[in-house]
Amino acid sequence: MTNKKRPHRFSEEIRRLDADKSGLLFYARERASANDPIEAARAFAKAARMEEEIAPLMEAEGYLQDAVISWVSAASCYHLGHDLAEALRICELVEKKPFGERYRDILEKIKIDCEKRIATPVAMTGDREHRDSPHPIRINLRPIL
Repeated sequence: MTNKKRPHRFSEEIRRLDADKSGLLFYARERASANDPIEAARAFAKAARMEEEIAPLMEAEGYLQDAVISWVSAASCYHLGHDLAEALRICELVEKKPFGERYRDILEKIKIDCEKRIATPVAMTGDREHRDSPHPIRINLRPIL
């Protein structure tokens, strides 16, 4: 019996980007739990941009299902980072791609929440929101995926 090493599934570039993105998501969640919503939002936004970079690379390598998961993750990261317009843009992009019903449900949840939050004005005083605002600055880590 030979001890052959299995070839890596993705290219080196995808593996590197994915590892960096995973570390960034860990950092974003850590910042959110440490009550640092501004830094958490920045990290989530950067992770979303990395997912947007990873997804087309996966598509080009023929990993269409994995690419869709990256696109959905990008939408979720933008949503968690409070970049609602970008989250909606990605949702609309992904809806045009073939994928399982499970992802449509997730995208629909993201879209509904984004549209609701965009339609609800947020009262601001300087750089702080009113406590009674329907969307105070905080990161909700309830997993959408």
